Amino acid sequence: MRPLVISLGAALLLLVICRLILKDWRRAALLVSFWLILFFTYGHLYQVLKSTAFQGFSLGRHRYLLVIYLGLLGAGTWWIVRKVRDLSLATQALNIISLLLLVYPTYQVTSFYLNA
Repeated sequence: MRPLVISLGAALLLLVICRLILKDWRRAALLVSFWLILFFTYGHLYQVLKSTAFQGFSLGRHRYLLVIYLGLLGAGTWWIVRKVRDLSLATQALNIISLLLLVYPTYQVTSFYLNA
């Protein structure tokens, strides 16, 4: 429960800070969502790439993956802040993706409690 509370608190704090800087709730929410996706996928992608090699180079090394993620972080942040004009399409797409991502865990929890 503690990691959930810390994650939600940090996300809320980031959202408020970005809102104060950008003066736009939607843009701040999109930016924080992007940052959280990068943050929470890093370890999973590292585990997948750790055992993968390409022409003798191990792709699962922090020195390579971190550079790629920092590049994505910078480019994505710049794009969201400077280039995105219409946020309604991005908001709608993220809402649908979020809903779809909640279906499987909800099914697991429901089936566990119904079978218990």
